[in-house]
Amino acid sequence: LFQDILEKNSYFFVNAEPITDFPRLITHKVVDIGGISVASGFKPLNETWSNILNLRKKTVLLSFGSVAKSYLMPEEYKQTIRNTIRKFPDVTFIWKY
Repeated sequence: LFQDILEKNSYFFVNAEPITDFPRLITHKVVDIGGISVASGFKPLNETWSNILNLRKKTVLLSFGSVAKSYLMPEEYKQTIRNTIRKFPDVTFIWKY
């Protein structure tokens, strides 16, 4: 059935974000439209966040998701992360701790 649909249609739109979705084989007919239902409006950042994000040209958000809590990680791991961050003085790191 899926094969029939692909063969009979010019394009097949998929509501998936290729960066965050699982790897998969696709044809040239598949068009990812992930996020199409997300509102495009946004509020300006407050002054605190604006200042933080404007400190340097590059910013990295370091987050291990909502399940893995950084404060529960072994001290050795945290120290390794700190040492790595120090090697990039031109990057602002925001660590969800």
